[in-house]
Amino acid sequence: MTLAKEQSANQVKCVGEPGEDFARSEGRAYFNGPDRIDSYQQLTQLYRDFSLRAREQYDRRRVVFRVRCTDAVVTQLVAENRLPVEVILPLRLIDPATTDALITLGENVHASEVREWPAVYQYWQRPNGNGRTPIEQIARHNPNRVRLTNDLVPADAETLHRIWQPFGWTLQGVEEFIRDYRTDGRFFSGVVDRQTNTLVSACMAEGITIAGIPLIEGTEYGTLPGQEGNGYCTAAVVGLHAQILQRMVYSAELQNSGETASETTQPEQLHLPLILAEFNMTSRSDIVGRHTGMTVPLVESTPGLESTPIQVLRHNVSVFDRHQPNTVTPDDLGEHAGRYREAFGQTYPYWRHFIVGMLPAEAIRNHYSREQVALMLSRLEQRSE
Repeated sequence: MTLAKEQSANQVKCVGEPGEDFARSEGRAYFNGPDRIDSYQQLTQLYRDFSLRAREQYDRRRVVFRVRCTDAVVTQLVAENRLPVEVILPLRLIDPATTDALITLGENVHASEVREWPAVYQYWQRPNGNGRTPIEQIARHNPNRVRLTNDLVPADAETLHRIWQPFGWTLQGVEEFIRDYRTDGRFFSGVVDRQTNTLVSACMAEGITIAGIPLIEGTEYGTLPGQEGNGYCTAAVVGLHAQILQRMVYSAELQNSGETASETTQPEQLHLPLILAEFNMTSRSDIVGRHTGMTVPLVESTPGLESTPIQVLRHNVSVFDRHQPNTVTPDDLGEHAGRYREAFGQTYPYWRHFIVGMLPAEAIRNHYSREQVALMLSRLEQRSE
């Protein structure tokens, strides 16, 4: 048996790299499929081979297997009900020309009851009662009090560490992020208190290409303790989406066309990235996502799922979010308990469930047009030490 050397604990990697990774933190093995799968038999064989090696060769407690599949494969996958499906994201929500889906198979060595499901499901079954558009989520804040930023300075390190520490970030990792994020393709969005020039909320995003899908995951939705409930995180995430669309869609379109693009270009005429997020169901970050225009596919539109959790990554990773521990006990880990407790310390009570959402073309059409994104980004201000 090979004990995988896990990733550095300084910076927290979210999307990973294409292909296999047996060294993700907290006992996880990840597979991001580089190729499109058009055969159910191929999918089954790939997953079983990967899962077997993860368990027997690398002693992993969780397997996550993410691939792009044809509609025929997804149909058989659901009908056969033999593989551990956690998430199905229909790609038609960003590209009406395709019937493919991005699927995630996931399996743990321990039981993973989703006790948060009823409250989360009921919330998504109700109409969105927030009433504010994404641009209004920014405009609601007094610009003389707080400001939106995509800029970090070295002096932000301690405050950003306080915001991101629940996600496993070290101070050194935050310092490295501040140094590198402008040049390594990642995105940062935050809200700054004007009076103190300090961050009160922050989030980031990073990308990967999976079988031709440009996937951007927004993550690390955090607010400085004592500043919760003011809508700062929602504003930061709206700003994050605006940055992603500006860089990957609107600026790219201008560069490709060599001329000024029309303000009336519709999302279905653009090559949209898959902007997704994994929402912590315990801290209810899915509420923030919904307020920015994101959807959880199938959960909003499918009745009768009160006892059937879908679109959920089960006990995926720990978040020290000041909420109640989960239901995992050392006994659930069976013969692996000793090794896992030694490897993860006391993190296992905080392995959280995450429901997966995405920003659909409809939301981009209605709330993130080129003109609206330009207006959002006009609120960005550069920082000074």
